[in-house]
Amino acid sequence: PLVSFLHQWQKNATKSTTDPRRLVIEVTNSDDFAKSELTVESSGNAPGFGAADHERVAALLANTRELVEKAQGFTKSTDEEVREEGKKMMTKAHEMYNKVKDHINNVKEMSYEETDTRDLMGGDSISVQRDEAKDQERAMDVSRLIYSTAITFPECIEKFLNHCVALINRDLRKLGMDTIDMIIHEKRSLTPDQEGYNKVVIITNELGDRVTGRLGDGIVSYPYIWNDVETGPRQLGVDGKWNCLGLTPDQCCSQITESCPNMDRRNNTIACHIFVPYGGVREKRDDRVIINLSTDGRVHEAPIIT
Repeated sequence: PLVSFLHQWQKNATKSTTDPRRLVIEVTNSDDFAKSELTVESSGNAPGFGAADHERVAALLANTRELVEKAQGFTKSTDEEVREEGKKMMTKAHEMYNKVKDHINNVKEMSYEETDTRDLMGGDSISVQRDEAKDQERAMDVSRLIYSTAITFPECIEKFLNHCVALINRDLRKLGMDTIDMIIHEKRSLTPDQEGYNKVVIITNELGDRVTGRLGDGIVSYPYIWNDVETGPRQLGVDGKWNCLGLTPDQCCSQITESCPNMDRRNNTIACHIFVPYGGVREKRDDRVIINLSTDGRVHEAPIIT
C-alpha cells in the first residue's frame, strides 16, 4: 500500500507541474476592444505523438488538403468530365482523411499501452514530464492540422464556422484528441484611462442578432467604476454585469443605457460596442490558418494555409 501510495503521489506531482498548454489556431476577429481566437488546449489525455507519427500525420493531411484544393477547382469546371474527375478526387481525399484517423487510432492504442507499461515500471518523473510536454505539443498540433484540413471539405462550405467546428470536434472526441474552442479576450486595461472606456462590449452570436456574452451565458460586463456626475462613483448594472441572454444587441444596449442615464465627470455617456466573434478582417500571419468568411460568418472558400 505504501509503494502504491508513493507511486500515485509521484504521478500527481508530475501532472501538477505540467501546466496546461494552449495553441492558437487562428484569430477570427479583432478590434480595439476585443479579440476572438480558435484555440486548442491540452487536456493531458490525448494520445502521445512521437516525432515520426506527428510527421506522418502532418504529411498525410497536407496531401489531403492539396487534393481537396484540386478537386474543388475541378468541380467548378463547365466540362462534365472534369467535374466528374473532381468528384473522384474528393472521394479520394475523404479516403486519405479516414486513413489519417485510422493512424491516429493506432497511435492512441500504442500510447495507452506505453502509459500502462511506464506506470507499472515507475518511470523517472523528470523524463516523464519532459516527454509528456513534447507529446502534448505534438498532440495539439495534430488537432490543429485536422481542423485546417476538415474545414476545407464540402461539409463545411457554406456552413457557419461554429457549425464546422462542432463537426470537427465530434471527430476529435472520437479520436481522443484535444478539441477546439473559442476564447474571447477583452483588450482593455483595468484602468479607465483609454479611449472608449465608456463603451460596454456586447458579444453576439455568428449572425450578430443575439447576445451570447463571453461565456455563452448572455452576461455582459463592464470592468470600470462609473464616476457618475450626479451620484458619484458606482458600479453599473448588478456588480458590473447585465443579463442579456436571448436579447438582440440593440435590446441589450438599451438595457445598459437605461441603467446609466447620467454622464460621468468626463462628460461622456455610457455607450455600447458590438463584437461578433466569427467575422471581421484578419491579417495573414505565419503558422496560422486564415479562413475566408463572409460578414455572416459562413465559410465560403478553402482556407489559406500559411
